[in-house]
Amino acid sequence: MARDPQLNPTAYFEAAMSILRSEGYEGLTIQAMCERLGVTKGSFYHHFEGMGGFVVGLMEFWEAEQTTDLFDAAEAEMSSLDRSRLILTASLELDHEAERSIRVWSTTNDRVSTTLRRVDTAREERVRRIWESDGLDSESARVAAKMGLAILIGYQNSSTGFDLSDLEDSLATMTEAFRSRIRARRSGARTDPAGD
Repeated sequence: MARDPQLNPTAYFEAAMSILRSEGYEGLTIQAMCERLGVTKGSFYHHFEGMGGFVVGLMEFWEAEQTTDLFDAAEAEMSSLDRSRLILTASLELDHEAERSIRVWSTTNDRVSTTLRRVDTAREERVRRIWESDGLDSESARVAAKMGLAILIGYQNSSTGFDLSDLEDSLATMTEAFRSRIRARRSGARTDPAGD
């Protein structure tokens, strides 16, 4: 297997996500990644000192791709409805199979666990801020963010299998319930100047 001079660390991270998706974290080895990429282990060690450093980089890659970049795009939207739609779409487009493996992996690896806690906290906080900026009171925004995250994690870890349409229906129903609360609050504010 000849080393591809164009190969970069991202190629290894993408190969790792593919392995997590199809084989779980137990299948994620240096050998497995090199076989997927058609390179020798020397290529891996050209980019990474070892598996520990690789896992740190992989978790940073996953966090940026599946949380930071998605929320940056959503928060850039001017319309609150567009922000809500973008968050719903982004939630459905997450790499759920790989993420399920990451959640299982976090029970045995401190680096993965630390990143997963940070990702879940960031997702919850950023969704809370979006809901609050859309017009929910702070407590309702906090509850909406916690509910959304709980629904997502619940579907990812369902023992009966992952059904994207069920996740979509559940998140859409929850979103509409809170958007109705926003509309009612705005309507009350227009008709009752003394209202909150």
